Parts: sequence; C-alpha cells; structure tokens
Amino acid sequence: MAALEQHLKNQSRILPEHNLVPTSLYRLISAIDLDLSMFEKHVCINDCELFADLDHSEFAQHAVDACSKCGELRFDRRGRAVSPRKKFYHIPLALQLGQLLEQPEVKRSLQKMATEIRAGVTCLSSFWGGKLAEPLVKRDGFLDHFQRNLALSIGLDGVQAFKKEEYEVWPIGVKIWNLHPEERTSKGKVLLTSVVPGPKCPKSFEPYLQPLLQEIKTSTSEGLTLAHFFFFFFFACCFVIL
Repeated sequence: MAALEQHLKNQSRILPEHNLVPTSLYRLISAIDLDLSMFEKHVCINDCELFADLDHSEFAQHAVDACSKCGELRFDRRGRAVSPRKKFYHIPLALQLGQLLEQPEVKRSLQKMATEIRAGVTCLSSFWGGKLAEPLVKRDGFLDHFQRNLALSIGLDGVQAFKKEEYEVWPIGVKIWNLHPEERTSKGKVLLTSVVPGPKCPKSFEPYLQPLLQEIKTSTSEGLTLAHFFFFFFFACCFVIL
C-alpha cells in the first residue's frame, strides 16, 4: 500500500498544478466509491499464517489475537484505534472469471482454441499440444464444455515499485490457458488476484496463496469446473486446474 500511495503522489507532482489525481489510498477509494474492506486479508507480521476474516467492527474484540506460530500480535493498538499490522487484498477469482467469460471476444477466443485443438492445429510447443494437457483433451466431454472446464496457471514474481527505491511488491496473477494464444496474455485477460506487500520478499508465500487455493478447492459458483490441480515450479509458483 505504501508503494501505491507513493506512486499516486508522484503522479500528482508530474501533472499540472491543481490536478484532481488522488494523493492517498483513502482518496483513491473515495473517488471510485470502492469498499476494499470486503477483500481485506490479515497475515502475521512474519508471514507465518493467514488470520481468519474479521469485520472491522470486530477488531477491538480481537486486539490481543496473536500468531499461533511465532506469537506476534495481529493488531497494533494506539488508544482506541486498532489496525492490522500486515494486510493485503484478495480479489476473488470466481468474481473475475464470471465477468471475463461474459465478454464476446473472450467467448470467440475460447471457441477458436477448442476448434484448433480438435483439428490438431496446436504444435508440440503449445500447452494444448503437450504431454501435460493430453489427459485433459482426451477426457470425455472436456472439449464439449471447454468454456467452463478451465486450465489455469498461477504465477508470482517480484516487481520493483520504483526505480530509485528498493521496494518490491509481489503480484499474484492467473493465466487462462483455454484462451487462444492471440488473447492469452493480452491486457485484461491475465487476472490479478492479490499483491503481496513489500518492501522485501516475504519469508513465506503460503498465507498469501491460501485464499486463492481455498477458493479453487471450494468454489462451484459461475458453473466453472475447478475440480483438482497439479503443482510445479518454474521461476514462480504455477498450478494447472481443471
């Protein structure tokens, strides 16, 4: 969040005087009328674990909550003010997928990919022409419901927020392999589910991935098939879900 606020301030300085660019996260949220609290997640200050969700009205009642692993307190308390020591925001995957799959160009891209797979057009270097996807393609009915049986990869990597400052954040993104290569990595098609806060790489990514993995395991909304996944690494965490 500190990186975002610094970026907003920099933008305001660059633009002409008396511009309307918000210079704080609070002003940005107010301007777009977005309640981020519904997406707020709290983690241990040492990245040990993800805490259970709480409504803001319950913070004071849980002011003494602590990490079960390292014992560090969940909240800072200054007078009557109680605030989480470390937090991030998780934007639900099902919510984003539901909106994305309604777009006409996305539907056309999915149909084009399914048609090419049936025709054997995909080359061996393509995901759908490779060994990993072979069991999926051969599964009965998989291609008939290609728009709902989704293969996704989840990747994360560090991004330096500013050129002159050593402040890193770690976006968690989702790529939809059912989309045709022409669309797969285009703007708006790679979904951002979370941003792990900096300034340095966390000691563990596990608590930041938990909301997404739990959603994948339990979600049946939007009629999507997200039954099970395979796990492997290649520079970043990657999962394939079907």
